[in-house]
Amino acid sequence: MQLIARLAPSCSQAGAVMGPILGPVLGGLIAESLNWRWAFYLMVPIGAITTLLAVAALGNQEHGTSGRLGMIGFLALAVCMSSAQLMMDRGHRLDWFESFEIIVEATLVIVGVCIFIAHTTISRTPFLNPRMFSNWNFSIGIVMALIMGALSLTTIVLFPSLLQDLRGYPDAIIGVLVAGRGLGNLISFLIVVQFTRYNARLALAVGMVLQVWAGWQMTLLDINMTNFDVFWTNFVQGFGFGLAYTPIITLAFSTLPTQLVVQASAVFNLMRNFGASLFISLSVLVLLRSTAENYAGLSAGVSPMNETLRDPGLIGGWTWNTDKGLAALSAEIQRQAEMGGYLNAFVLLALAAAIGLPFVFMFRDPKRRAQTNEQVTGRTR
Repeated sequence: MQLIARLAPSCSQAGAVMGPILGPVLGGLIAESLNWRWAFYLMVPIGAITTLLAVAALGNQEHGTSGRLGMIGFLALAVCMSSAQLMMDRGHRLDWFESFEIIVEATLVIVGVCIFIAHTTISRTPFLNPRMFSNWNFSIGIVMALIMGALSLTTIVLFPSLLQDLRGYPDAIIGVLVAGRGLGNLISFLIVVQFTRYNARLALAVGMVLQVWAGWQMTLLDINMTNFDVFWTNFVQGFGFGLAYTPIITLAFSTLPTQLVVQASAVFNLMRNFGASLFISLSVLVLLRSTAENYAGLSAGVSPMNETLRDPGLIGGWTWNTDKGLAALSAEIQRQAEMGGYLNAFVLLALAAAIGLPFVFMFRDPKRRAQTNEQVTGRTR
């Protein structure tokens, strides 16, 4: 089990790097050649093959080691997380707490959290072993898992719609450009293992800084961005993500007792996926709200008093005194307003990476702790 725990970071990283590269490229080609639905149909045979490989490759070492399922804690956690996801996804459309549904979902989140904490603390058979949360490195690792989840899929969600809706890019080209993130992830795998062994916290810090920088560079894009602008910002973001993810796993699990590794791994991945889903919903919310506000602000400048709208050589057909001119002007305002919304979503991405930076230095160095324990043991003897 200790060998599996040590190899888990590099193996999971190696298995994950090809997906972000091949997925967007194949998905774009399939959507453009056949239909966008076929990109989802392709998941069926891939999922079946993966299931067969997992059954054949994974052992059964943990058979008979599980205790009783803490059903109350399980149901409380499930209700809490699903309610939070629904509230974030549907809040904008239902006008948030003006809707009875959102109020119910928010109440379920609070009640679910309270029941889960109480059950985990008091129950003799909790759903999750509370001992893992008393481990400092793992607790910090859970927070970082949420942040890394937020950084994992947001650009893959935002850039395709940006390039297609605002620039009219074909699906195949979009897939290639977005695959720059996966390529950066792949290149990071060439150095991340050695870098992590040298200094895990330094590797994590460099990875987070690169993601902050990539997010900041994305906020500087404009409607006339080039293919290279899109590709290299995604590449740097993917490289930083790959450089940071393995050290997080190494630091989070380095001081955890062996018997808690399996359950802790499940919690870690759950928090990463939960962070990804919540942050995507939050990013889309920022995009929609910012677009509406930008459109209102830009539209306020459309009036007979605007000198620019009086010069046919400058406005390119945008006029306020004909239906055709107003339609063209409205479409351009919407286009610019949406671009501002995407930039605000990228600001949120950069802020998420920046928030993760202080937590890097909260991890305790496992090597230093091991040396201290050896010194204490030697003195005792």
